Amino acid sequence: MIISNIMMLVKNTDGIRIQDVERQCGVAQGYFSRVNNKGTERKIPIGIIATVSEIFNVSIDDLVNKNLFYEQRMKELQDEIDRLRKEQDGRVNHS
Repeated sequence: MIISNIMMLVKNTDGIRIQDVERQCGVAQGYFSRVNNKGTERKIPIGIIATVSEIFNVSIDDLVNKNLFYEQRMKELQDEIDRLRKEQDGRVNHS
């Protein structure tokens, strides 16, 4: 889950690439991909996790324990529901 969270954060942050994150963490290019492919995500040193959490301003707990893609998608869906409700309320009030 850590790697998928990192990839999601990179994808949703303008101006930052996975290589930038790897460089700031002091690891070789392709590190996260290799960790993901080997299935050794649980062996990522806490220092790297802490650096990633600082880069993206998320807690270590969220980075490690939450599915951030799910959290983001739920927020997007709730925002869309809110928008549609307001739109519908506007139509009802103007009728």
